[in-house]
Amino acid sequence: MVRSAAAFLLAALLGFGMVATATASQLVVIAASGVELDPGQVIEGGQALSLPAGAKLTLIDAEGTPFRLVGPFEGPVGDANGSSEGSGVISALASLITRGRGQKPTVGATREAEEGALRAAIPDAWAIPVGRPGDYCLRPDGPNYLWRHDPSREAMLTLSKVGGGWQGQQVWRRGADRLPMPPRFPGQPAASFLLIHGEEEAEVTLHMLPGAVKKTALRAALMAEAGCELQAMALIETLR
Repeated sequence: MVRSAAAFLLAALLGFGMVATATASQLVVIAASGVELDPGQVIEGGQALSLPAGAKLTLIDAEGTPFRLVGPFEGPVGDANGSSEGSGVISALASLITRGRGQKPTVGATREAEEGALRAAIPDAWAIPVGRPGDYCLRPDGPNYLWRHDPSREAMLTLSKVGGGWQGQQVWRRGADRLPMPPRFPGQPAASFLLIHGEEEAEVTLHMLPGAVKKTALRAALMAEAGCELQAMALIETLR
């Protein structure tokens, strides 16, 4: 089912429609080295941490604010008296990072290997790969573009709204791995499209992110809730 941007905005930021296990003023570990914490782990705001020399730790709070610590460090992190609003952000990010680490595999070994290779190859969080069905997110401030792994041939690119109403076509020139979204692409909260690249065909659902959300971590949480997990993981990588 296609969910609107407004619906998954509320789900991610306020915890509606998802299991909000986080409590007041929690933080999620994005990256850690030299310290006994794992990416995806959740800690309480105001908790005292001890980092030896050379240790590094990146945390994100429910407002999407990053905390980057380098040892030696001794002291509390975050706000011990924060609000429980935004607990859905912590839950969404923790779940996304844990799945990305392979602790909760949901696909077979071959598919998992293919997804890992695609995640390593994708140039950034805003690339929409051709030939792969699923959910993808667009930023309202752009640019948004399509991406292919093999740019060695020229191909016709067709993007058609499922059910009719709009179609865009462009020639994808040989040697180019990126192609801007077709002219006059109808930006909508969420809609399904048939994406045809040469002989490759895939149905994709494109979600327009809310323009008011600018912070990287919050955008990643929204992406994860919308099902744009490949892009969400790529965006999380920029915070590590």
